[in-house]
Amino acid sequence: MLVLLLSACGLDTVEPPPEQGEQTEVTYGDLTLSAETIDFGYVAVGDTTSVGLVLTNDGAAAIELLGASLGNDVYSTDISTGTVEPGGDLVVTVRFEPTSAVAYTDALALETDSAEASLVYVDLLGTAEVVDTGDPSGGSYLDVSWRSHDFGEVDINKGATETVLLTNTGDEALLISDFVGSDESIVGWEKDFTLPYVLDVGMSKEATVSFTPTAETSYSETLTITSDADNETALDLSIQGEGFHGCDICAALIAVDTGGDDAYSISDFFVLISPWGNTDERTVEIWNEGDEDLVIDSISVSNESLQTSCSFSVNSPSGKTTVTPWSYETITVTYTATDSCVFDTGTVDIKSNDPYEPTYTLDLTGGALAL
Repeated sequence: MLVLLLSACGLDTVEPPPEQGEQTEVTYGDLTLSAETIDFGYVAVGDTTSVGLVLTNDGAAAIELLGASLGNDVYSTDISTGTVEPGGDLVVTVRFEPTSAVAYTDALALETDSAEASLVYVDLLGTAEVVDTGDPSGGSYLDVSWRSHDFGEVDINKGATETVLLTNTGDEALLISDFVGSDESIVGWEKDFTLPYVLDVGMSKEATVSFTPTAETSYSETLTITSDADNETALDLSIQGEGFHGCDICAALIAVDTGGDDAYSISDFFVLISPWGNTDERTVEIWNEGDEDLVIDSISVSNESLQTSCSFSVNSPSGKTTVTPWSYETITVTYTATDSCVFDTGTVDIKSNDPYEPTYTLDLTGGALAL
C-alpha cells in the first residue's frame, strides 16, 4: 500500500500531482516493496511532499533494515534503520522538498540483511515549480539547476568541472556579485563571465563549478553565490567528492639529454683562445619522464680543477622550477678560458624531488689552447 501525505503549506497554489496509476510492487525473496518507482509529480518550490514506502516481510525470520541513503538533499527519509517482523510491515517515509524549479531524479538505496535484498534501489522522480503567490510587489528570483552535486572520484592530478545554470525567474533584474568557495583551493568557479553580472528577467547564464581535490580523502564543500536577489542573497551549492591518485608510476623521474651519447657527462668542451672568442657552451634538456610534477630545487656547478684560468658555469632558472610530466626545462653549460688548460674538470648537480635520484650529477671535462 502506498501512503501519500501532503504538507498544508502552499497547497492551494499547487497543481496536484498527476495520476500515477497503480504502483508496481517489487519482491526480493521474502521482502516486498510497495513501489519500485516513486513519482512525486509537481511540487511548489519550498513545499514538502511525503510518500510512505511499505516494506513487507513474507518470511518466517525478521529482516533488518541496515541503511537508507540518497544522493540529492532535496530527498530525505524519516528512518534509515529498523526491523521488518515476520508477516509484518515497516513504513519508510520519503520526503521531497525541492529548492529550485527543475526536475529531480534520484534513487533510494536500501540495505538489508536479507541475502536476496542486500542492496535494492527505488527510483525517485519529482518536478518543482515556482508558484505565483499573487504578491504585487514582484521582485528578482535567482534559481539554479542544482543545489547539490557529487563529483564522485576525481583524480587529484586533473580535477573536474560541472556546469550550473543560473536563471532569473522573477520580474526584476538581479545582480550576481560573487562566487566564494568554503576552501577555494578545492572548490571554485571558472570565471566564465565578469562580475558583477546583471541577469535580466527570464534570462539564464551558465557558470562552471570546479572541484580540485588535493589528497586521497572525501570532501564536503560549499560554493556560495552572492547576489541581490529578493529570494536568496547568499545561495549555497553543496559540493561533494573524493580525491584519488590516478597514476601508474606515482613519482617524478628525472632524465637528462646532454645532446651527446652520455646522459651523465659532457667531455668535449674545447676553447681556442684567439680574437674569435674564449667560451664553449652546451644546451642541456632536463626531462620529467614520470607521471607527477618534477620540482627542481637547485642547479649548481662545481669547478674541481685547480686551474683558475678555466672554469665551468651554468645558466639556469633561479629558484625552484616545476617540470610537468613528459616536458623539459633547458639549461646552458658554459666553459670559459683565459689561458691554456690541459685537462679541466667540473660537475653540474641537479637537486630535485625524484625519489630515486634526488641529486643528478653531470660530469664535465674541457680543455683550452691559447694561440
